[in-house]
Amino acid sequence: MKRTQVYLDYETHRMALVLASQTGQTLSSLIRISLKASVKSIPKKNSLLEIAKLAKKINWPKNTPRDLSYNLDHYLYGTPKKPFLKK
Repeated sequence: MKRTQVYLDYETHRMALVLASQTGQTLSSLIRISLKASVKSIPKKNSLLEIAKLAKKINWPKNTPRDLSYNLDHYLYGTPKKPFLKK
């Protein structure tokens, strides 16, 4: 486990202590359980997959280079193209 500090207002702290004593738990256990339930309720998203989905929706011009992301400096600033290494 990782030790951390949490700042609570007095009323929340008091209510959490009462709930912990009523349920026979420690305050730290109560906070862990509550936080875990809260975090699990947030839907997970893979940001890179979301960006890829958005890129597919774009109507790219026909002359868009296929190596645009790989040679971005070349297309933006005119630097020499990087050699494309095929595996």
